[in-house]
Amino acid sequence: MIPESKLKEIKDHLNSSENPLFFFDNDTDGLCSYLLLKRYIKRGKGIVTKSSPYSSAPYLRKIEEYSPDKVFILDKPIVNQEVIDKTKVPIIWIDHHIPQKPKGAHYFNPRLKKHSDNTPTSYWCYKITKKDMWISSIGVIGDWHIPKFFNELSKNYPDLIKKTKDPGKIIYETQLGNLIRMYNFLLKGKTSDVRKSISIIEKINSPYELLNKETPKSIKQY
Repeated sequence: MIPESKLKEIKDHLNSSENPLFFFDNDTDGLCSYLLLKRYIKRGKGIVTKSSPYSSAPYLRKIEEYSPDKVFILDKPIVNQEVIDKTKVPIIWIDHHIPQKPKGAHYFNPRLKKHSDNTPTSYWCYKITKKDMWISSIGVIGDWHIPKFFNELSKNYPDLIKKTKDPGKIIYETQLGNLIRMYNFLLKGKTSDVRKSISIIEKINSPYELLNKETPKSIKQY
């Protein structure tokens, strides 16, 4: 687990940042982690990272381009130490894979406390923001985990999710699964198309906007 004191530390970093830059992994967990933090703070820039984890250039180039006051790295198992060494602003790195030992970064990982706890990053981002549970569920279940808030999710969105705790059945047999597959699919296109899609879903306020095509922006995305 990530202790509440550490979650508060992350939230304090987030609240005090005027121009954050978010790097996130190109899967539903990474995307939803970014969406949760961005929708909470309502500022900053998100960069989906598809390149080799050992390459520093994509990170350093974007940091130089955007001149952030803080850098958030979400759901990335490995980041080259050179990125941390050459970045002159605080780096807040949240992950759930095999723990790393970065020097000079604020590093948060539930496996530091309990090695078997690989609860996805989008769950911890929900714990930080306390908003948009449905977005967190897309990230967590899309990463083949069942969130600890599953019972509350089922109560709030009974029409989206069947009463099963099998991630595979949820992904392929429910309305929530339709959203998971949609979010995963939009990350697979050209970089320019991915950016456009993400800019649209950042503004989606309800799962029903997408599922029922309730707004012009959801129709465009769907």
